[in-house]
Amino acid sequence: MRSWFLILFLMVYPNVALAQSSDQAETSVATLFRQVSSGYITGNAEKPVNRLGDAAAVALTKIFADRTPDAKDVETMLVVFREAFGRPTIVVIEADRQPRTTLFLLKYFDSLTFDTELKIKIAEVRRFVVEQRASLSGAAAN
Repeated sequence: MRSWFLILFLMVYPNVALAQSSDQAETSVATLFRQVSSGYITGNAEKPVNRLGDAAAVALTKIFADRTPDAKDVETMLVVFREAFGRPTIVVIEADRQPRTTLFLLKYFDSLTFDTELKIKIAEVRRFVVEQRASLSGAAAN
């Protein structure tokens, strides 16, 4: 009886099965962050982050809660943001398709650095994230 209830529940609320908990999101982002820092990315690390959207930025704030990121950390985070917003239509939690925390962090990173090249990279990722959000709005209108 319980298994039938669970199957019925998951059929009615399929996003519950797909959604990641905060701990899972943090683990996924930390794994991708480590890989990018080491110079490679595997599909197993990339795929869960592709479904996070803004939750990836929230996870990064938890990961870096006790220290200020240096320039290399910021560059790695930029890759994480690109992965998290690369395909916004597959972001599981609809609210995470809006890059609120991501845009806040990008603004913060921009204020941290005086490096012109890094500022350009931050601006490019910001533009990418905003364009992805706009394309999502355009896709919904069609």
